[in-house]
Amino acid sequence: VAGQHPDAASARTAVEDELRELARRGPYLEDLVGRHPASRRRRIDPGLRITIGEPSPHGTANSALVEAVINGGARSLLLRARLGDGSTLSRSTQQISAILHALHQAPTLPLEQLELIGAPEQLLLDEWNHTGLQFDRDATIDRQFVERARLAPDAPAVTCAGRTLSYAELEHAVQRFADQLRASGARPGSLVGLALDRDIDLLVAVLAVLSVGSAYVPLDPGYPEDRLAYMVSDSGLTVLVSSIDVASRIAPPGLTVIIPDQVLAQHDPGPGAPVAPEHTADDLAYVIYTSGSTGRPKGVMLEHRNVVNFFAAMDEVIDHDPPGTWLAVTSLSFDISVLELLWTVTRGFHVVIQKHGITSTVHSDQQPTSHRGPRRATTLSLFFFAAGDAQASDGYRLLRESARFADENGFEAVWLPERHFHEFGGAYPNPSVLAAAVAASTAYIAIRAGSVVLPLHSSARVAEEWSVVDNLSNGRVGISFAPGWQPNDFVLNPSGYRTARQDLQHRIEEVRALWRGEHVDMVGPDEAIVSVRTLPRPVQAELPVWLTSAGTTATFERAGEMGFNLLTHLLGQSTEQLAENIAVYRQAWKAARHTGDGHITVMLHTFLNNDNAAARQKAEQPLKRYLGSATGLLKNMASAFPTFANAGVSADEAFRSLSDVEMDELLTVAAARYLDTSGLFGDADGAMAMAESLSRIGADELACLIDFGIDTDDVLDSLPLLGELSDRLTTASTTVSCSSWLSVG
Repeated sequence: VAGQHPDAASARTAVEDELRELARRGPYLEDLVGRHPASRRRRIDPGLRITIGEPSPHGTANSALVEAVINGGARSLLLRARLGDGSTLSRSTQQISAILHALHQAPTLPLEQLELIGAPEQLLLDEWNHTGLQFDRDATIDRQFVERARLAPDAPAVTCAGRTLSYAELEHAVQRFADQLRASGARPGSLVGLALDRDIDLLVAVLAVLSVGSAYVPLDPGYPEDRLAYMVSDSGLTVLVSSIDVASRIAPPGLTVIIPDQVLAQHDPGPGAPVAPEHTADDLAYVIYTSGSTGRPKGVMLEHRNVVNFFAAMDEVIDHDPPGTWLAVTSLSFDISVLELLWTVTRGFHVVIQKHGITSTVHSDQQPTSHRGPRRATTLSLFFFAAGDAQASDGYRLLRESARFADENGFEAVWLPERHFHEFGGAYPNPSVLAAAVAASTAYIAIRAGSVVLPLHSSARVAEEWSVVDNLSNGRVGISFAPGWQPNDFVLNPSGYRTARQDLQHRIEEVRALWRGEHVDMVGPDEAIVSVRTLPRPVQAELPVWLTSAGTTATFERAGEMGFNLLTHLLGQSTEQLAENIAVYRQAWKAARHTGDGHITVMLHTFLNNDNAAARQKAEQPLKRYLGSATGLLKNMASAFPTFANAGVSADEAFRSLSDVEMDELLTVAAARYLDTSGLFGDADGAMAMAESLSRIGADELACLIDFGIDTDDVLDSLPLLGELSDRLTTASTTVSCSSWLSVG
């Protein structure tokens, strides 16, 4: 052919030269990386090389760990010595032999179905996985409890807050509660929600549900209401067991609710004939919902047989004969509670229920000793207060995408501010408008205003706008109200400026009354009185209300007295001052005899990164610019800002007299203070320490302000770390080290 076509000979020579050059360069991937400038310093060390023809020289640079040589009809495998010691080479040879044997036995079998390990390794895996136990496959949890109770009826079964029941008393209480469940429609296969505080009644309710043959669904009252409402709806409960307060917040119309206090307070007819069980080990015992950190919470279903099998496994590793005393600390929403509450009473333990859980101590320099307390069930939210109009010009992308992330990952709320006529927060002139957009793109997360400057607006207008959002969101609205402080804002309502603070409480009550559907007399044209009732009607019967405070103790006290939640920040107060203010709030709340103990939301500038130093470096300049924007707002009217209110006009003069250099130095110091003491900056561990310290001084919710100037994509990339922090906070509030759970003997 070459003689007939002279060009063919030269082409063949060219191809052979190219093949030799390719052989010199090494395998394809090595050549590809060599052509990519950014990767030239990286060495590619392939695990497998396939050679057509003679094997590559043994000493060739970058030679593969394994080389498959196909030379004519011969096929061979070469193992390079750099695989390791003799045992490694031997194991690798066995694995490769197993693969070749599988290919020979079934050449047409898909690769994913081939056996890839040899007989010796398979035997080892079989030995490791030989975990089967002999146990009664027909037993149920409730029957095991009854059998144990009959063995020692007078032994102490459970203690909480100074109250103790013997096993006989516990069994009787369970029977009474089971009778009420049956009368309320609970049957084998039904799902019964348990939204109860940690107490003896919780254990009674769990055992009663199991005795009826129903499955319990834990609904921790400390969880966000939107998450609880989702679980109630998704599970399709037959009955809800709850306190009156929690039921009023999460029970949909038509759902049967049982109040334990009312059941157990009824006349006790004494022990009756036990009801023959109608359920089997195949029936569900409980459905526990996941945290939702990777999407919507999902119900995980466990049958009685699964749990009894677990009990048998625990018998192998925990000494229980004789039974001892067990401290139960874990929320019912975590599987470990099954060990603490149910394995124990089926083995005769004396269970001591810790009412509020156990937490580790805090170093004395993290918070004032006088305000140190148990860790609260603190949640995370997102907060927005952008400087400039970058958010608006980007179509509010950061708000939209981060709100969806928070919604899918179990955050409590999204907070939106109200600001006017200045780049500091100016992207948010009307929080209800953006709240409507968030409502349309989310399903579970609460949507809150932080804040509505009520003296700028008509009470009726506020009630109308936010009722629309409440309907769009199916009842997820909350509003924090503020009196306003920036005089220029009051061009929207000049007559409201002078008495803004004095009128705020009355104006809030107007909005609340309109929200409830009441008629409110308002002034119309020519001073005529008009009776107003707003539409549309909201989903929530009562509007969740916060009061906003920049750190003024009197505002904390007033919020507690009025029974309002409180929104605050660390702009004008230290953590120590915040602790004192929260203590004042709780005391005022208690003195006013409100139920519960209120809700404190703390806004914190936030940016997380796995590299602590990198996070602080990336946040420092944007934070400094952000604070500079706020300072520009203050420069001519600092005395109007609550933090400087006591300084009078001297604060105005102080800000005006600062030179550019002095202002820059001030901002540098302020940014450093924020990074060190007043925000969530750095890695997840550092953020967790800060979050826990705030939790222990009484913060219920940490609202993470994320839009203070860091690049949008960087902020979005950091959100999974916030999701991790949220999960860690939830877990930390309900679990402790296993070493502190068990006391045997």
